[in-house]
Amino acid sequence: MNKSDSMSKRRWGVVVNYIFLLLILILSMEGYLFGWSIVTKIGFWLSIIIVIATFFPVHVQTGLWRLAHARADVLDEREIQQNLGSLRHAYVAFSIICLLIFLALVFFQPGQIQSLVIFWVLLYLAHTLPSSILAWTATRVAIPDEQGSLP
Repeated sequence: MNKSDSMSKRRWGVVVNYIFLLLILILSMEGYLFGWSIVTKIGFWLSIIIVIATFFPVHVQTGLWRLAHARADVLDEREIQQNLGSLRHAYVAFSIICLLIFLALVFFQPGQIQSLVIFWVLLYLAHTLPSSILAWTATRVAIPDEQGSLP
């Protein structure tokens, strides 16, 4: 199997995995809001089985799980850069997805001002958490000059 076939299969595996993960969320909300019919229960449990079944070939057997969860001191420079890029993109995507889910829940509960306040606090946190962690851990930070460029 050549590299593009492998990448294509991995990508399709991720798509299938996430489609059924989304279906788990939708069916659980349907069951909660409208009751757990037999069709909803079967779809829910079948989706869980498919998510578990696709997790292993996509993440574990490919070695991607190990790569994404390895300590930096056991990786080479290319793997470190790949991990940093994936972590950055994952953080952004996860933040957006969580906030959209939470915002959707706010709309299903009109009049819940507390939920809207929580949404705005989480949105602020999503944008400031990376720089807050840097503020806590970075020993030196380059300050931009008047034109906005770093020295």
